[in-house]
Formats: sequence, structure tokens, C-alpha cells
Amino acid sequence: MKTPINILLIILIMISCNGKHNQIDSYSLTEDTLIYQLVDSLLMPDSIWRKHLLIPPTFQPEHFSKSELKKRRDSLLQKWDTAQLYIAFDDTLIDFSKSYHSKRLKNTKEYFKYNIEKIDTSYFQLLDKLVNDTLLSKRKIDIKGFRTNYNYKIIPLDSIKSVQKKGFRIIETHQFSRIVFNEKFDKACFYEQGVCGGECGGGYLIFLEKKNGIWRIIEKKLLWVS
Repeated sequence: MKTPINILLIILIMISCNGKHNQIDSYSLTEDTLIYQLVDSLLMPDSIWRKHLLIPPTFQPEHFSKSELKKRRDSLLQKWDTAQLYIAFDDTLIDFSKSYHSKRLKNTKEYFKYNIEKIDTSYFQLLDKLVNDTLLSKRKIDIKGFRTNYNYKIIPLDSIKSVQKKGFRIIETHQFSRIVFNEKFDKACFYEQGVCGGECGGGYLIFLEKKNGIWRIIEKKLLWVS
């Protein structure tokens, strides 16, 4: 009698594990879909970067007339206008509860009360889960799914050095946390940071709502800036 019972138990365990695996896959797929939809909402248009990129000074300007200097400057500007710009993304969604910045938010009730003003209180539970839930461990996301309508080329972080060696400009690097959802999966919250240099960057808490199948940012709260 023991053998059939043991076989039945093994089958039940396998069914249970398969169900959990499918739930995990479904959750990850929802995370990926949300992030892929929001890429352009989290990036600065390349036209703004091109306008404000520093133009290298012309070598020994005193040796050139004003018209020659202008011609050289216009030539450099034209190169920036047509240059290939790169954005790098971390292919790991981090566990925000274990990050350095989460320590500032341990008292989530007070933080939400005095800092999050434009959204309803139902988002408090999401923020609390993002900060304190340790069950959402870090995981990989496929960078190939990232698309942008801006004139950027998207690459993973580990490709930065090879791209820089070829003389291309890395404009920003971006990193996302795991995403927390409400029970209906129509509200969400996650952490995002973008770094554009040694002392250039910022981190944000992103609050979202899904309407008509589209995720939209309803509040973007600055957490730190450099």
C-alpha cells in the first residue's frame, strides 16, 4: 500500500511545484511587459542631450579667424547631431529591500504621509511591500526586449567598455528594481535610477496605474540626486 501512496504524493508535489513555477513565470512576464512599455517614459529625448553635450574646444583658437572658428564649431555640432548615442541597461532587476536607498524608507508610513501627495493611499501598501518584502529576489530581464523611439542604441551594462573603446558616447546607465503589484495587477510600484556621470544621476520611486491595457506613470518621486 505504501508504494501507491508514495507515488501519489510525488505526483501531487510535482503538480504543486509546476503551478508555482507557472505563477512565477506569469509574474515575471507582467514585470517585463510593464518595463518594456515604459522605456521611453524614463528616458530623456536624445535631442536634448545633443543640444547640451559639451563641445571640445578647438585646438589653439588664437591661430584661427572668427569665421574659421565658427566653421570648426559648426562641424563639431554636426558630428554630435549625427553621432550614435548609447544607453546602457542593467539586465538584473534588483531586490530594492536589500538596497542602500531602502534604508531611508523603513518608516514607510511617515514617508508616504509627508512625501507622496498626488496619489491615493492605496499605493502605501505597494511602497511598504517594495521596501520591506524580501521575497522578490533579484532576477534577470532580457535587454533585447527594450525598445525606444529615440535615436539611441540600447546595450547591456557589460558592453560599455567595448563600446567606449570604439569612441562612442554612453549617455546614461539605468537600473530597475523588481516590481510590486496590487491584487488586481492594475497598480504597481518600483525603483528606477539613471546615472549619467560621476556626479550626475538620480533615483526615483515610480508609481503606476494600468488603464485600457496600458501602464502609465502617475507619480515619479525623486529619492536622491547627484
